[in-house]
Amino acid sequence: MSNNVKKEKNTPPPIDIDKVNDLYEELDSVLDKHIKDYELNFMEIDTALMLIKKKMSYEETSSWLQFMISTAQENQEDQTPKDPKGDMYG
Repeated sequence: MSNNVKKEKNTPPPIDIDKVNDLYEELDSVLDKHIKDYELNFMEIDTALMLIKKKMSYEETSSWLQFMISTAQENQEDQTPKDPKGDMYG
C-alpha cells in the first residue's frame, strides 16, 4: 500500500484492540462481581446486556445522523447558486 493514501476527515480511527481488551476485562470483572453478590441468573444478565446493546445502537444512530447532517451541509456549501433566468419558465 502507498503512504500517500488520503484519510477522509470523517473517517473514524481504526479499532484499538488494547482499549477493547481493557473494556472487556472491566466488564467481565463487574459481571463476575454482580453474579456473586446478587446471584444473578442468565436471564437477568442477558437483559442487562440487551439494554447495553440498545444504548450502543442509539449512540450509533446518533453518530450516523450527525455524520449525515454534516455531509449534507458540506454538499450544500459546495453548490453555488445559479443565476435565475429572469422568468418562471427559465
